[in-house]
Amino acid sequence: DRTMAVTHGNHLTAAAVVETVRQLHAAGMAQGLPIMFTGATSKTGRAVAFALHKHHGIPLLCHSASPERRADLESFGIATTTDFEDGASFPMWIIGKYDLRVNAHMPVGALACVFAVPNPLVGKRPDVRVVEGATLHLDLSRLSKPRAFANLLKAHEIFACHAGAILRGAAAQDLGSTDEVGEIDPDSLGDFMQRANQLGLVVPPLTLPTPLGSTAAVDPVLQV
Repeated sequence: DRTMAVTHGNHLTAAAVVETVRQLHAAGMAQGLPIMFTGATSKTGRAVAFALHKHHGIPLLCHSASPERRADLESFGIATTTDFEDGASFPMWIIGKYDLRVNAHMPVGALACVFAVPNPLVGKRPDVRVVEGATLHLDLSRLSKPRAFANLLKAHEIFACHAGAILRGAAAQDLGSTDEVGEIDPDSLGDFMQRANQLGLVVPPLTLPTPLGSTAAVDPVLQV
């Protein structure tokens, strides 16, 4: 018998991406057009797409080469495509998959909310403004002792998937002691984000980042 649960942290990752996109869309970053979404049929991507569509009414165009996965999204009223070119005029993209082909189709000066690892835009599109979609800010005053290892991030930054383990540990009584390794429930993402906020884990405040390739320091999040 083991005494700890195993978690992939993807519920909080998806919740962080949804909240980041929601804020960007509310600020007008999509300019009234759908958001082009790559990687929308992965485990995390599908949950993000469903939550944005169902709970926030944000229009998406989801790219996938799989007829079955496109049919799944379309059955819920989410638009899909097999061609990146269909998003070439959209000023906002969600990048949830490492696919270098996106670099040939994103419009100049586009905004990309990225949760793909690695980021396919690095070194390819210096004009694109990049928002890190799956990194949270941590209230350091809530820690019992100084943080020893930030995994190459700043001390107050934490990957949402890692923060998911903190959340599960803190809310074990409510979330249960079972493992979090299966499908992601899109309807639960708002609850996960609320619980995270109560622990001092929040989506960063939004500021406009410097485009990749600029000589200025690049802020990993967008603020508007």
